[in-house]
Amino acid sequence: MNFKNSAKKAGLVVAFAALSVGLSSCGKDSRGEVVKLADYSHYEYTAYDGTLTDQDVKDYFLETVKNYSEHGYKSFEPDESRQGTKVKKGDKLSLDFVTKVDGTAVENGSASGFILTVGEGKIMKELDDGLVGLTVGESAVIEADVPADYSSAAIAGKKISFEVTVNNVLNEVDFTAENAHYYFRYDSTEALLEYIGQYLDNNADLYQSFREDNDKNSFVEYVVENSEFAGISGELTNRNHCFAAATKEAETKGKFTHEDYADSKGFKTVESFINYSKNLNETDIKEELAFAEIASERGYTLSDDEFEMLAYKEAIMAGYFISTNESGADVPATIERFRTEYEKAHGENTFETHIKTLYYEQKAFEELSK
Repeated sequence: MNFKNSAKKAGLVVAFAALSVGLSSCGKDSRGEVVKLADYSHYEYTAYDGTLTDQDVKDYFLETVKNYSEHGYKSFEPDESRQGTKVKKGDKLSLDFVTKVDGTAVENGSASGFILTVGEGKIMKELDDGLVGLTVGESAVIEADVPADYSSAAIAGKKISFEVTVNNVLNEVDFTAENAHYYFRYDSTEALLEYIGQYLDNNADLYQSFREDNDKNSFVEYVVENSEFAGISGELTNRNHCFAAATKEAETKGKFTHEDYADSKGFKTVESFINYSKNLNETDIKEELAFAEIASERGYTLSDDEFEMLAYKEAIMAGYFISTNESGADVPATIERFRTEYEKAHGENTFETHIKTLYYEQKAFEELSK
């Protein structure tokens, strides 16, 4: 099962639009695309019946790992060779600690498996200084005088003690299913899976909607992956150009750096952000072609009212909203703002195609589900 997050994808699509600043050079190439549509008549899937299984939990976990990995995240693994050695500045540690004032634990002042890089000042300087020279695996008490203007009133101006245990020195490694639990601060993969299962159980309605949406996305991916496409290179080059030009102009004007923007969108490296955008552009073009072909074969039509409703929904998902003087929604203005920004980032005349593609995908899946 593929748990593609549609809202996340929508946010990233418009993230490109947010980058653009009045780009006039981003047009639309002459198109010469050809598609040989996949035969999806025998496509099978098992609709979610509302019963959460262990396999559902595992699938959700594995897709989470996949997304984190693709976005350039790193997890951690204990460096067993560092057990018994001394902590030094720059070490990434796993700590257990309890913060106390006059021997009494401070509320919300304890943590297990807390990840801290020595010298970054993540909590306070005295803790960083006190960790240097401790033996990995050792427990100790580190005292600190808290400034009177400290953000937490519970300890501001007081003398505190950190009762710490240095569990491990951690090494950053590629994000995998085997080491994901370190990132989320669970003792084991099993403990993390148990938490995920509880979370999905407690959010049954949201999870059911999520599953239904992802069943559709899996169908869309099946169609795209099994169809054949030719002649898309010109349009793909154009869309990649739009993205590259927008990011360059925005950075030149000092709005943000590539690094900061990629991080704000959940990517840990600029390279992973750029690669994702290019792959997304190629996938979008293929989806447009494949489902336009299906719409032609099946006779799908999208009325003006349906177009407006779907376009408005997508605009809201993407974070666009323009109100009227009565604090209601100005639907046409909201859609037009979304259209303008979308086409700056993707090229001229792409917005209507985008909305129609979403409609055709839903119609095709609904027919398949009957």
